[in-house]
Amino acid sequence: MIEIDDIHNIDADSVRSLAKNIYGTEISENLLELLLQKCLGNPFYTEQMVLYLKESGSTVTKNKKPLRELHLITAGTIESLYSDEPEKHYSDLAYHFEKAELKPESKKYLYFAGNYSSENYRNEEAINYYTKLYDYCDSEPEQAKVLRFIGEIYIRLGDWKNTESIFKKKLQKSP
Repeated sequence: MIEIDDIHNIDADSVRSLAKNIYGTEISENLLELLLQKCLGNPFYTEQMVLYLKESGSTVTKNKKPLRELHLITAGTIESLYSDEPEKHYSDLAYHFEKAELKPESKKYLYFAGNYSSENYRNEEAINYYTKLYDYCDSEPEQAKVLRFIGEIYIRLGDWKNTESIFKKKLQKSP
């Protein structure tokens, strides 16, 4: 039986070996370094990160973009760990999916983060999320909807100059 005292922090060679056994190939040195930093030597967390990479079909071999992959892992981990209270982590999920360059997930969580911030009267935060979401919109009706959200926040703030500007822009986008 394994005792808690027998479990030690994982070193670079062990991470490299673990990843190679799971993934079937060598991982990049950049990813190795990031795994060591982010996993804080925890062998179980390291294993889960590498497994998630493999299951998501991510490419982590040498000369690839490991940072994008780690953001994807982090977002997936947050989704799994906090599935009972996702609203408290919408902003983190939006951030990590944006950094992983996954447009559908980025849109989804920017929308959720904007709504959550707006509902909790974090107005500037909500405007920032909605402004980022605007850049992900695929159509003018989507853009008009996001502009309405921003305009409603400016109304709440009593910022009539920005309200007018946003609603004029929205009218140009509306079908």
